[in-house]
Amino acid sequence: MDVYVTKWLSYHDKETKFQIIDINTSKNFEDKAYFYMYGAWGCIIIFDYNQPDFLLHIEKWIFESLIICGNIPIILIGRNYKEKTTAPKRAEINALVKDKTDCWNLSIHALDVSNSHSENDKMTSILLEDIFTRVRDKELKELQEGTLENLKIIFVNESDINRIHHILSQINKSSKISVLKLVHILTINFFIEFIHKQDQLAGIPMILTTLRSIDESFLKKLLKKAPKEKLLELIENEKGLQSIIILFSEYSITAPNLWKKFQRKIPRDLLVNKLAQTWFDVTVAASWSHSTIVELVKTVSNGDAISADMIKYTSEIENKNKKEGTLKQIGTVLAMIFSENIDSSLEILEKFPNKFQELAQESIKEESKSEKPDEDIRLTTSVEIGDYSKRDTAEKEIVEGLSNLDLINAFMKQLLLEDKLKLINKITLEGIYKKIKNEKKLTTIFQFLESLYYDIDKQLTVELLQKEISWLVEKIEAEISIIVIYKMLDFVGKINPDAAQEVIRELTVEALVMKMILFFAEIELDSLNIPLLVELAKNNRQLMRYQAIENYHHLFPEIPYKELTPLLDMIFELIDIIEIKTNDTKDISETQLLKIYDFFIDSKLEEINKLVELVIQSLQISIADIKEVFLSQLLIGDKENFTYEKNRLLHYVENLTVKNRLKS
Repeated sequence: MDVYVTKWLSYHDKETKFQIIDINTSKNFEDKAYFYMYGAWGCIIIFDYNQPDFLLHIEKWIFESLIICGNIPIILIGRNYKEKTTAPKRAEINALVKDKTDCWNLSIHALDVSNSHSENDKMTSILLEDIFTRVRDKELKELQEGTLENLKIIFVNESDINRIHHILSQINKSSKISVLKLVHILTINFFIEFIHKQDQLAGIPMILTTLRSIDESFLKKLLKKAPKEKLLELIENEKGLQSIIILFSEYSITAPNLWKKFQRKIPRDLLVNKLAQTWFDVTVAASWSHSTIVELVKTVSNGDAISADMIKYTSEIENKNKKEGTLKQIGTVLAMIFSENIDSSLEILEKFPNKFQELAQESIKEESKSEKPDEDIRLTTSVEIGDYSKRDTAEKEIVEGLSNLDLINAFMKQLLLEDKLKLINKITLEGIYKKIKNEKKLTTIFQFLESLYYDIDKQLTVELLQKEISWLVEKIEAEISIIVIYKMLDFVGKINPDAAQEVIRELTVEALVMKMILFFAEIELDSLNIPLLVELAKNNRQLMRYQAIENYHHLFPEIPYKELTPLLDMIFELIDIIEIKTNDTKDISETQLLKIYDFFIDSKLEEINKLVELVIQSLQISIADIKEVFLSQLLIGDKENFTYEKNRLLHYVENLTVKNRLKS
C-alpha cells in the first residue's frame, strides 16, 4: 500500500508525469484502498496465472474503479503465464477474463506480460493513449451503456440499502451524466418498491438526499408517489431521530406542499411517543452495556477505585453528549412540525413530559420485578460500581425529566426569529408565566428568559418580571448553586432593579450568605480525587486541547472555561514530575497539592465575590453589615481547628472591600 512509482515520459513530444500508486486490496486495507482510488485517471489490475482464485476479485475491482473514478481506462495484466501454466489453462483463464470484461461492455486491455522492460513500456503506452483520448473526448468520461445496464441488475438484486447509497453517491461524484442516466433507467417505481421492502427507515433518507443532488425533479415525483403508510410504519419502528429529521427535511426542501400533506398523515401521538422514547433511551434506559464497561476497565491502570471513578466519569460525559445531541434533535423535529402546523407542535410540547414519565415509571416497575426482595447490593468490582452509578444517574433523571420549558428552549434554538415570535405569541404571556412558575429548575428559567430578552422580545420579558415574582424567591431557595443564583439575580437586576431588590430582601442576606458558605464547603479538599484528575489528564493529553477543557468543565461545572486551562497545565506539570499508580497521594509534594487546592478555592471565592457585590449594590447595605452576617455564621466552633480551606474563606471575609480582589 502507498508505494509510489513516478516517471517523466515523452508522449506526443511532450513531457508527461506518469505516477502509479500500488494499492493493497486485501480485506484489512480495503477501506484505505478506496481513499487512494479517488481522482485516478487509469487502473491496472494484476493477477497471477498460477493463482486463478485471484480472478474472483477482478470483477469487484473493475466495478469499484468504475463507480469511484468513472469510465477510466483499465488494463488487466496476467503474470507468470509462461512458467507453469499450460496453453489450454491459459486459454481458459483468458476466456474467463474476456467474459468478465465483455459483460460490462468495456474496452479493457488484457495483457500477458513478463518482467521485460519492453512489455512494461507497451502497457504504459496503451494506458497513456487511453487516458489522453478520454481527456480530449468528454463523452468517453461517461459510463458505457453496458455498464449502466449491469448496474441496474445489481441494484435490482441488492438488498443492502447502504450499498445502494454508496454506489449512487460515488457515481454522482465521478460522473453526473452517468448517474442521471442510471437513475432514470431504474425508474421511480424501482425506488418505491425498494422502500416497500425495507424493515427500517435508516438508509432511505440518505438515498433521498443523494437523489436530490442528482435530479431534484425526479425526487419530487418519487415523494409524490412514495408509500406514506409504509414510511409511517418505518418512522414508528425507528429508534433514533436523525433519519426521521433527514426524511422530513427532504420533504420540506424538495416539495413543501407534499410536506404539508404528509404531516397531516402523521399521528401526533406517534411523534410524542417517538420523542419521549428517544429521550428515555439516552437518560433512563441503560446506554452503556456491561461489555462496554468491561472494556473501559481495561483502559485504566490505577486500581479498582480509580477504575470505577473513570467509568462513572466517562459514562457521564458520554451520556451528557448524547443528551445534548438528542435534545437538539427533539427541538429540530418540533421546529419542522411548527413550520407547517403550530398547533401540532404545541400539542406535542404539552404531551411530551407526561409520556416520558409514563415510560420511566414502566421501567421502574420492570426493574423492580427483576430484582430480588431485600437484595443486598455489594459493589465489589469496577464493573459493578460503574454499572450501579449508571443506574443511580438514570433514577435521578426520572425525577427531573424534561419540562415544557426545557423543550421550548430547545425548540426556539432551531427557529428563525419570525417563528420564535409566532411561538411566543401562540403560548401567550399568561401561558409563559404559568410555565415559568411550574418549572423546577432555575437554570432552565434563566436560559428561557435570557433567550426571550436578547433574541425575541425585550418588552415581553420586562412584562413578565413586572408580575408578582414570589415564584423567583421560591426557585432561588430551592437552588443549590450560587452561580445560577447570581446569573438569575444579575439578569433580573439589569431589567428590573426593583424586582431584584425585592427578591433579595425576601430571601434575606442571612439566607444568601448561608448558601455561599454551603457552596464553598463543597470543596472538601481532603476528598479531592487527585489520582482521578491525573488519570483524566493522561487520557486528555491524547485529545484536542478544547476537548480536554470541555471534559474538565463537566467535572467542575462551577469553574469558568477560561480558568480551566491553568488547572490542566498544573495537572500536566504534576504528571511530568511524578507517576501516580495508586490512590495514595503521599508522593505528591505539599507545594503541588497546595497549588491545586488553591485553584479550586479561588474559583469558589470568585463566585462568592460576585454574589456578595451584587447583594451590596442591590440592597445598598454596608460592607460591615455583610461581613457581620458572614462572621456570625462562619465563626461557629473552635477557630484553631479550622481547615485550610475554611481559613481561606475567613481571610476573604475579613479582607472584604468594595472592589474586593482575591489573593492567595
